[in-house]
Amino acid sequence: MIYSVVILSFILCFGLISAQSLDLKLMTFNVDCRLCDKHAWGDRIDGLSDTIARHSPDLIGIQETMFAPDIDDLLSATGLDEYGVVCPELGSPEIKNKLLRSVTQGSVEDLKWDACIFYKNDRFEASDSTFFWLGPDPEKPGDFDMFNIPRLAVYALFTDKSTSSTFYFGSTHFDHGDHMDDGIMPSTNNCVKMAQELLEFTAPLAETTPMFWTCDCNSNYRYISSFLSFLSFDSFVLIHQLFIHIRSNAFAILTNSSSDVYLEETWDLSQETDVLTNQESHEDYDHTDSIDHIFLAQTETYKPSVDVATSVVDMYKYPCEQEKGGVCDDGMDQYPSDHWAIVSEMTLHF
Repeated sequence: MIYSVVILSFILCFGLISAQSLDLKLMTFNVDCRLCDKHAWGDRIDGLSDTIARHSPDLIGIQETMFAPDIDDLLSATGLDEYGVVCPELGSPEIKNKLLRSVTQGSVEDLKWDACIFYKNDRFEASDSTFFWLGPDPEKPGDFDMFNIPRLAVYALFTDKSTSSTFYFGSTHFDHGDHMDDGIMPSTNNCVKMAQELLEFTAPLAETTPMFWTCDCNSNYRYISSFLSFLSFDSFVLIHQLFIHIRSNAFAILTNSSSDVYLEETWDLSQETDVLTNQESHEDYDHTDSIDHIFLAQTETYKPSVDVATSVVDMYKYPCEQEKGGVCDDGMDQYPSDHWAIVSEMTLHF
């Protein structure tokens, strides 16, 4: 009997029997950059911070924190000082100056660009953080013009301090719709190319380790291919010129389960889904229209198991005191961003 206890203890200590699991609450949130919205950043920051504090997620994929002061604003709010930050190190001043030309204000020193990660630093250690550009060259940003904005993906390896379990977590923001080849004919879809590139980078990392991506993918469940076939050339060019954001089939590429590597949407895996609001009534929510996603990678050789208990969309509104150059819309409460935060609570099994 004594020998059996000793042998079992040895097996458990050295991991020959694995029964570890990890409870995680993950959020994806495009906070709408301070330069982007008519609803002033200073008027929105409390609502943005309150949204994060209300859920207290373990890790957050943040999009559109363009400058270091944006991050400081979010984290200086009450209750958010527990988060560490992983942001891309953009490199040379030449690269930063190139990116800065695409915005109207801000400093080279403060530039963080378009995707970061917040994580609870009392629970996790972050290591091996890196980023890559989504474009022709993963080591430098692509060109900026009226139809293309340089985009990147940032990720790190996180270790749970109590269990030593490890997983990757990343944040990214895809470009909008189709771009124009030589300014005339529609060519390869930016969203589609970025989806393909993201999977290529994900594949080797996710072969042995769970990997989550949070993404404003500018793409959802719906196809538009059949709709585009009915558009004339003139009307198609006009749509681009009017900056209508066409939703591509990038989501379908990311979630194609017949591929060697693909991403599962945690909303689809949820036992329960809900809308969280402080309003007596709210607008209808259909997640198939959402372009904001939380994904778990699956590969041909490694398919991590996860039980997603709940996924919610946060539709809280906050008082609007000022608007850039005007008065708040009809004096009504406003959303703190033009995107709603998505939160999934789950247990990851190793």
